[in-house]
Amino acid sequence: MKVFILTLGCPKNIVDSERLAGQLLSEGHEILPEPEGADLIILNTCAFISEAEEEAKNYIKRLVKIAPVAAIGCLPARRPRARRVYGPAPRETDAILALAGRIFRDPDEGTRLLDPYPYAYLKVAEGCSRRCSFCVIPLIRGRLRSRRKDDLLEEARALVELGKKEIILVAQETTQFGRDTGERLEDLLAALDRIEGDFWLRLMYIHPGGMTRSLASTLASLDHLVPYIHMPVQHLSDRVLRAMGRAGGERAVRRSLSLIRKYLPDAFLRTEVMVGFPGETDEDFRSLADGIASGLFQRVAVFPFYRERGSRAWAMKPLSRETISERYAEAQNLARALHIRVQKGLVGKELRLLVDEPGLARTVYDAPEVDFSVRIPKGLAPGNFLKARISSVDGEGDLEAVIS
Repeated sequence: MKVFILTLGCPKNIVDSERLAGQLLSEGHEILPEPEGADLIILNTCAFISEAEEEAKNYIKRLVKIAPVAAIGCLPARRPRARRVYGPAPRETDAILALAGRIFRDPDEGTRLLDPYPYAYLKVAEGCSRRCSFCVIPLIRGRLRSRRKDDLLEEARALVELGKKEIILVAQETTQFGRDTGERLEDLLAALDRIEGDFWLRLMYIHPGGMTRSLASTLASLDHLVPYIHMPVQHLSDRVLRAMGRAGGERAVRRSLSLIRKYLPDAFLRTEVMVGFPGETDEDFRSLADGIASGLFQRVAVFPFYRERGSRAWAMKPLSRETISERYAEAQNLARALHIRVQKGLVGKELRLLVDEPGLARTVYDAPEVDFSVRIPKGLAPGNFLKARISSVDGEGDLEAVIS
């Protein structure tokens, strides 16, 4: 059967789709690069917020005009009574849905079919045992289930041997790795760093409450680690952070920032922040806005508060839509100004780049898909490292480079 898989949402979903594709290929199915000609389209969905659910439903409406659609991933997990198959499904669909369900629950299930990009995500755990009041991830993905260190090392070695030049560690919350199995993230990172080859390691989805002195000192010792840490702080007001259920509150955020600056002084920090959480005062918002403008972080993604049924924040009195929209717009503008300022600081510097595709590369300071790109001559082959001097920055923050 000819199958096309479309993935929505985060890198964890990408890994699930790769495992599903690899397993289907091993069972004799053909994986298509485009939906045209497919006997079945599989849509791997996100449902972290209501807007993501609507996006998935809109994709289904468009794709079902091409071929039958089967929805997998977070949407059916969050809405188990919702319809999963649209159009006259092939007889193999039930078996494929069952396989997708096993992969969704078990991060070791399936054999990955990798995309052609020079980077790959390494999902170290599934689920989350934290209880942020705005978040429904534990309801969708369940409690923490860490993978075994030896299995992760085997997968990472295979990825490097297959030519991947960047291994990106992801999970719902990466610092929770091993808390359910007795293993430690520090030991995993040290073992990954001992893999032979020329490749980057990148660490994403760190909770501030999980940044310890032990972890920070380990990160500083790694040869392959890029100077980039992704740590979603959500806010900078202690009162708001505690209402959010963020372990450690402002103290944990400030302590983690201090540890990173002590042990990784040159690292770029990427964060996500949420504006308009119930009860957020003007003073609370100003502390967050000042933190963005001051340059505590080098990469900032801003999100408005979404009231999600099933979360503890659902029962909290929301702010007005007008207030949320105004604060979101202001924070977005501050983040854009910060990015341009930070990117201009890179102009004139010689940096090592990784070519992602013809004409586009990334610096060590940029994760794929969420950060910035560098324009380079199109004749340079993807998957290669190169040195280049940053020559200019455009109005969106993307760079242009001259090859050294």
